[in-house]
Parts: sequence; C-alpha cells; structure tokens
Amino acid sequence: MTTEATSELSPKERLWKFQQAMTESDRRWRGRKPNNHRTGTSLAAHSTDPFIVSRRGEEFADSNDPDFFPKAFPCLFPWGRGGPKALGELGNAEERDQTAEAGRQTEFKPKDHYLKPWARYLLQRHGAKFATHPTFAFLVFNMLVRSENRRVSYLRMSKASFPMVEQIISKITAEDIEKASEEYRETRTTTNPRIAFLMREISAYGNSQHMSNEERLSARRKIQALCLKHGMPCVWYTINPNDLTNEVNMKLAAHRIYDGPKAEALMEELRRQVRRIQHLVRDPVSSAQFFHREIQLFFQHCVAIGEESIFGKVSAYFGCVETNERGALHLHGFLWLDANIEMPNLFRDVEGLEGNGYAEQVCQYLDSVFSECCDEARERQYRHWDSVFSDITNLTQDLSQLAEVYDDEANWVAYRCQMHSCGATCTKYSFKDKAGGAGGHPCRFRAPWKEYDRTEFHGGLLHMKRNHPRINRYCPAMTVAMRHNTDATFLP
Repeated sequence: MTTEATSELSPKERLWKFQQAMTESDRRWRGRKPNNHRTGTSLAAHSTDPFIVSRRGEEFADSNDPDFFPKAFPCLFPWGRGGPKALGELGNAEERDQTAEAGRQTEFKPKDHYLKPWARYLLQRHGAKFATHPTFAFLVFNMLVRSENRRVSYLRMSKASFPMVEQIISKITAEDIEKASEEYRETRTTTNPRIAFLMREISAYGNSQHMSNEERLSARRKIQALCLKHGMPCVWYTINPNDLTNEVNMKLAAHRIYDGPKAEALMEELRRQVRRIQHLVRDPVSSAQFFHREIQLFFQHCVAIGEESIFGKVSAYFGCVETNERGALHLHGFLWLDANIEMPNLFRDVEGLEGNGYAEQVCQYLDSVFSECCDEARERQYRHWDSVFSDITNLTQDLSQLAEVYDDEANWVAYRCQMHSCGATCTKYSFKDKAGGAGGHPCRFRAPWKEYDRTEFHGGLLHMKRNHPRINRYCPAMTVAMRHNTDATFLP
C-alpha cells in the first residue's frame, strides 16, 4: 500500500491514474463493473483533463471481494488497492511482467493474509489514519466475530450429535422449559435428559464465543481453581489508568501521527488542553497500547510473582479487563499471597491468639501496605501547582531523596487520584433499591465513611485507620508508582 507516495503526484496525474484504473484494458480493475459505468474527459475548452463519474447505490460490496476494503474505505485506500486477500491470477500476471523485465524466472504463489494480524498492522501504522477512522476498527471487529461464529457453527453442525439437537428443539415445550428452570434454580441440575443434553450443547457452543456467558463462567472456574491451589485470595485490586491527561499516552498519540518538531508541537497543544480529549478519544489504539504498558509494568514490578513485592510475596494473580461508558479500559483482579492457606480462619486466629500479639502483627502489615488516610493541609504545602504526571526523574534517580519525601508524595498523589466523589457510577444502583424506604443509601459504596483512630479488629470486623471520610482505600507504594486511580483492599 503506497498510500504515502501519492503526495508527489499532481492532481492531474492522480486523476489520470484513476481514469486508467477505470478502463477496460487496465488489469488493475478487478470485479464486475456496474452496467452504467463510463469514463470520459472534461468538455472544458482547451482541456482534456480526465474525470470520473461516480454513482452510488448500484450494488453492495461483497466482503469476499479482494477489493472490499478499498471500496468501503476509499479515503483509507486512495489507490483503490489493498486488503488481506491475495490478488490471485491478476497479481501473478503483474508480478510476472515485472520479473520478466528483470530477466528472472520465478514461480509466484500469492497467499491471503489473516484478517486479524492484517488489521492489527494497519491500526498500528504510523500516521494513525486507520486507528482514528470512526468505523474501520468496528467493521473489522464485526467481521472477525461473524467469522468466528461461522467457524464454531460449522464445527457444531458437523458433529454427530447435531441431528439430536434438532430433534429436541422441535419437540421441546414451554412446560418442559419452565419445569427445568425451576429445577436448575433449586438444585442446579434437571431430571429431564433432553434439557440436560441441550444445555451441554449450548455450553459447548458458548465456550468458543467471545464475551459469552460461558466465557464468564470459565473465568469463574479459573478463580475457583486458583483458590483450590493457593487458598483464599488476599487482595482485591482495581487499576483505572487515566488516558486523557497522562503524559505517556499523550506522547504515544502525538508520535504515532507526526515525527520530530510536529510531534513536539502537538504535545505542547495537548499539554495546554487544546483538543486533548477530542484527540485522544479519537485514537483508541494509543489508549489501548498505553493501558497494556501500564498493566504490564504493574505485574512486572509491583506484583513480581514469586519475589518480594509491595504486597509481600505473591504466588498468583487473576485479572479481568472491563470498559466504562466512554470505552476506557480498566482492570479488576485478585492477588494470592504466599502461604496463606489459613487465611479463611484469620479472624478466629486473631481472637484465639489475642494475647500473643498476632493481631498487632496483622495490623502492622496492613498499615504498611494499605492506607485510608489523607492530610489535605500537607497536600497544599507540597507541589501544590504541579501535576501528578509531572517529571519526577530527580526522585527516581536518587532513592535517598525519594525516601525523604515518600510520605508527602504518597499523600499528594492520593489526594489528587484517590478522592471519592459520588457520580453516576456509584449512584446508579440507588434508583433500583428493592428494599426502598429510608434504609437505601444514595451511594453504593456508602460514602462518606466513618473515621477510625487506628487499625484494629473489633467485634469480628477489621477497621482500617482513617482520617478522611472520602478517601478510597489505596496502596501508597502502588499509588506513587502508577499515579492513577487505583484500589487495593485486604479481602478477609
């Protein structure tokens, strides 16, 4: 795809090439031409500039056509060529002509590209024309889903059990379904063998479908398997990278489009909040790459499986990626601490070993990893006018200097990123309160929260030290390292 080479041609030369592409003798034309297709030259005096007559609505482009994508996106493929499918005999003829001139004899066997890696290559191209297109990525995604559905459907229909499925569906009644539904609700099984067989077939079909209910059940079974192997998970974490104001994401987006001074100029515009949100929202590929980078570094340096980390020694983890209403990615998951088989008995052990200082040791660990404190007065005196994404190279290169200001840095980032404000995400469930009355809380997290002077076990509950009613629970080391909105909670 020589899409960047067109800038060297004049408008007249471009139109001439398009006119050549429309002629019958030009081998670059592939597919059946419309019945009313014609070419011609302009009738202006003293001019023979070619022109093209374009008509719409004559026929639908077939997705199996090698030129489907150039037909669907002429602005992305200005030469009318390109796509994951090979050129076939036409491509061989062109290549044979080129090699014949060079005096070479080569046997050509063009091959198709798989749609997924081909689309990934285009979306990651420099210039971001494909990444910022409003429909290209969605069309490719829908084509991939349809292709996967066809593949799975074909495999299931080729099974010897498919005729039995057809027979069961033709004979099943509404009463059978209602009875089986009641049995599943009470015993999680059914006595109707036909319904049980049909449910197994549906489950086998859904396991191969992305974003299906069976895929969610498969993730749940993975968590249960990790619980059987490593015990109860100890830490629930959430990472919500800020892709709108983070300097790293802005740099990724700017340098994907321009090089050198132009990229730096765009960076300055984004820093001044000129077209920041509009530009970054239009480039989801840069945001996805930024999210992947942040999560990869989190597991590599903050979790560090099998080694000492900010949470202790972690033996396993599980994560699930979700999106919000804007489409921004965030991660939820569990962490399993090493040798925590007796974690379900933590509260019973704390009560039984109260005189041995076991509770104090647990509280010391919790205070060293988690926090629910924030000093607003100290925040106003420390880097008040800086951004959380400002350059801190001087702190990271000199660890002794970072140790001196670590508490102030953690408090400052927590105030900027961890403060809870009730919005649509935490009030949406209050309108669906089935209990009703005054007992319903407008915030699903029940903020603001009660303050406690110290971390302690009291009445079978764990109370973390808190000096601010609206600060989310966080891990100070994780907050300083990632500088995003995060959540880290001790599960027991």
